[in-house]
Amino acid sequence: MEVIVYTLPACHACVFTTKWLDRRGIAYRLEPFAGSERAHQIAAENGFTAAPIVAAGGMVWSGFRPDLIDQIEAAPRDDWAEIFDSNPE
Repeated sequence: MEVIVYTLPACHACVFTTKWLDRRGIAYRLEPFAGSERAHQIAAENGFTAAPIVAAGGMVWSGFRPDLIDQIEAAPRDDWAEIFDSNPE
């Protein structure tokens, strides 16, 4: 699952979000909110007014949401099928 964190400069909630992701070993991509058409689209469609905006699979949210980050952590990993389908012969 791709996780994208759209951030703003000097954003404490952005720092908290990335630290929470780091401590759980969840990979993510940082993108600046400024200049990102996709981030502005997500914000407009959902009425978000706080940073960061996080897009994870089919979920999107704004602000520091450890409860939702923990749902990402609990979600099944996409690559498990590849691990178990491989033939070690």
